[in-house]
Amino acid sequence: MRLAVLLCLCAAVLVAPAAAATYSGTLNAPTSGSTASLSWSGGPMTGTNGVGGVFTTCTSLTCDTYTLTVNVPATFYASNPGYSVQVSINWQSNLNDLDLYIYDSAGNLVCSSTQGLTNFEAADCGQLASGVYSVQVQDSATVDNLYSGQITLAAEPTISTGKARYKPGNFTFSAPQVLARPTQTYNSTAAGPLFYQQDAEPRVGHDAVGNIYAAAIQGVPAGTDFWMSMDGGQTFSYTGQPDGAQAAAATGLADGVGIGGGDEDFVIGPNGNMALSSLWIGSVTNCASGDGGNLWACNPFASNVPEDDRQWLAWYGPSTVYLTTKNLGTLNLNTPSVYVVKSTDGGLTFGPPSEVTTPVVGVQPGDEGNIVVDQNNGNVYLVFIGSQTN
Repeated sequence: MRLAVLLCLCAAVLVAPAAAATYSGTLNAPTSGSTASLSWSGGPMTGTNGVGGVFTTCTSLTCDTYTLTVNVPATFYASNPGYSVQVSINWQSNLNDLDLYIYDSAGNLVCSSTQGLTNFEAADCGQLASGVYSVQVQDSATVDNLYSGQITLAAEPTISTGKARYKPGNFTFSAPQVLARPTQTYNSTAAGPLFYQQDAEPRVGHDAVGNIYAAAIQGVPAGTDFWMSMDGGQTFSYTGQPDGAQAAAATGLADGVGIGGGDEDFVIGPNGNMALSSLWIGSVTNCASGDGGNLWACNPFASNVPEDDRQWLAWYGPSTVYLTTKNLGTLNLNTPSVYVVKSTDGGLTFGPPSEVTTPVVGVQPGDEGNIVVDQNNGNVYLVFIGSQTN
């Protein structure tokens, strides 16, 4: 009986998390061109804290804490604009998971790193002013885990040699607003309740002077709705349906039927001209506007290929527009393929299609993708889903 009691007590000691440790150090400004650094070794840490990446408050059992004092002259960052404070932790196995949070003396989150399935966290804290900060290492999901920590004040790496770094933004969003349409358009019954009330898969873009545009599909044959904002997104006005009876739809006098509405995309050129594509099963309707989206001219057979799916647009220079689509197989023995067509008049008329993939019977070499153009040299790049056997 005594042996059994001892074994139970030992088991309880083995699973109980150890008390978290505390560390401290002062990061002084380095001389220009050099690096200042602090390091420490922490753990072992055992426990699970937080759910799905959502942070819960550190306690004496769930977090190690490093009290960091930053000591830099007020003019340091002005003289060394490329310098920033980096905080990182490393451990042996990605089967363990630690998270990293850095707070200022007022309790505000300054920076953090909460990756999963890695053996490190790295937080870019930017140009931390002199003051006291709390570096918290949290045991997100870890067992008996040792780690090493490092804090540096150094110049950011160059683009060619450095890795991408991320930190929380200090921006906020306004309250959501409804991009409304006229009541008559909502209440249309010509095609039943399936159409005119969806506005699915929305897209947003802006021109060079800050005007904002939004589009959303209603489904074939209900067309694509379009809105614009001339005040930086504070208010939006409904401009109708570029691929349908635009003016009548804008006032609510028409049902809004359009040759399209299956998928949509739109691009804005550097001169403010616009192109909008709207999918229907027979082809792609592409519309061009030279006055910022107020009036449109449309071509319902822009792709020059029947039975299209998921079209994308890319603009280059003053008036060149590329349109890419996936053909559903009518041209290639029931095997889908990706095609690109080119317009030199701002997206109204397009030349003959160019096949990007070379399908083989029974194999699908190309599916939905996207297209971009290098604005410096005009090179065109297309990415699409890779090969798969049917």
